Amino acid sequence: MTAYLNPPLNGHKVLYKGKRYWVFEVSEDHPFENYEGTCQFLIFDKSISAVCGWCNLSDDGTYLGYIQYGQGSIDFNGKTPKELVQQMVYWYNWIERTWK
Repeated sequence: MTAYLNPPLNGHKVLYKGKRYWVFEVSEDHPFENYEGTCQFLIFDKSISAVCGWCNLSDDGTYLGYIQYGQGSIDFNGKTPKELVQQMVYWYNWIERTWK
């Protein structure tokens, strides 16, 4: 059984709490591993206790996410934080299938 570890947050606003993934806000007041200068939200994978995606809010209110892929990134979006996580999982699964 996989042990899921919550991110070490201190007053951060959590937008989504799934079993494995959490989405939370970062800022200068609530930093997290120096990501606060590059994005507004992070996706945290509790199974590996690490950030696996970074996100921003677009002008139209949707969430824009990015995951590392090679020397660049894969962009994805969602209307809600939960949808954002679902899209990220889709792309991680795509990467896994592509590299087998």
